[in-house]
Amino acid sequence: MRFKTRGALLAEVLITVAILGILIPALGQLYWAVLRGKGESLNKLKADYLVWEYVEGARVIKDRGWENLVNGKWSLSTETGKWELVSDPEVEMVDGFERGLEIMSVYRDLAGEIIEDGGVLDRSSKRVRIRVAWSSALGQREEVEDLLLTRLESMVWIESLRAEFEEGAMEFVLVTEEDDGELQLAGGCIEGGSSAPYIFDDEFGDGWKIGPGPNWPQAQIYAGESFSHDGDYSFRIEYPHNLSWTYIENPMEICTEGFRKFRFWAYNDNAVDHRFGMRTGLVVGWLEDIVLPAQEWTEIVVPYLDINDGEYGSFSDIYFRIEDADGEVNVYYDQMELIEGTGGYYNNGVFISDVFDAGVETVFNRIFWEASVPEGSDLGFQVGISSDVSGPFEFFGPGGTSELGDFYTDQEGEGISWGHGFGRYLKYKAYLFSGDGNETPTVYSVGINYVP
Repeated sequence: MRFKTRGALLAEVLITVAILGILIPALGQLYWAVLRGKGESLNKLKADYLVWEYVEGARVIKDRGWENLVNGKWSLSTETGKWELVSDPEVEMVDGFERGLEIMSVYRDLAGEIIEDGGVLDRSSKRVRIRVAWSSALGQREEVEDLLLTRLESMVWIESLRAEFEEGAMEFVLVTEEDDGELQLAGGCIEGGSSAPYIFDDEFGDGWKIGPGPNWPQAQIYAGESFSHDGDYSFRIEYPHNLSWTYIENPMEICTEGFRKFRFWAYNDNAVDHRFGMRTGLVVGWLEDIVLPAQEWTEIVVPYLDINDGEYGSFSDIYFRIEDADGEVNVYYDQMELIEGTGGYYNNGVFISDVFDAGVETVFNRIFWEASVPEGSDLGFQVGISSDVSGPFEFFGPGGTSELGDFYTDQEGEGISWGHGFGRYLKYKAYLFSGDGNETPTVYSVGINYVP
């Protein structure tokens, strides 16, 4: 058996004391850290609760009225029995915690994403930043919560009645039905388009003929003249004196609708220029001051509606009159035809609605409609928004451009392009298309969803 010497025992004691001298402070620090950690966890729980209270308070204030969310720094109070914004103080103290909130506007880029700098004001969203701060043994601490509030309630404007549609502007579009209005392309008097878009080319086209001469002694028409612009024959009108007139007729009622222009070539056989006029039997007035130079073939292109005094419908006849003759005048006519269309329905037309007034600056969210779009036809919309009732209204599609083809096309509804959806006044523009004149889209109603 061996025994430690006194010196060895003393050394072990000194080593033990040294170890304890190291461990005891460390254990003490660990103990106090645990205590501080427990306290900090409790502070964190308190801070989370204080944040949650303000989140709920802000939502309650929003639900009472969107106008209550005023930009600025606030604290919340329930002294009146309900949550209210209080500007004094901006920050409240609750058991050693500072608590406040800031209400800020929201801005978005053209894709609708929220951005910090620049962009377009989103009038239907607010950012609420809630901050709770406190001091602890670990230093200054804070909890920050960003809350996005949106104005959920919205309103709808719908246009569907004949009287409403008739307030709009139409180009080659008609309002049909007496009460519940419908928008359609004008024309459509036959299926498959006109069977003969030409009226005269060497001979009169199907259904066309010279008017009954004996009843109209002022002027005479002679067909089969072997003098023509292109081909073998033309027809000649002999005008015996100033303001004498005659006509060709369409007794078989061949459809002439769906064409935008009426074109022909004319030759004034006299040595001086002359003016002449035209009209159809549907109207009383004359389309005057068409100038025919002396002794040369001249191409004449006249808008279809100008001859018809702005009215749609097929030509039942076409009247010709000399305007400034001193004596007899002979005029040859050739290659008379209808152009810029396929016949039947017009190939395209545009409807622009009357101005809708939302009453205040508004976020226009969505456009939707009810329509029938048969195969062979198409339909698209653009929207124009302004802060002035007189405009300007720059129409745009979902791509944010006014280009033809940038259309809203989903009748269930499409979101109006960000960056263009803010203002007080709105018009929509409907584009109606028919590929071959056989079919037309039909619009029954158009609606706009908006948040005032």
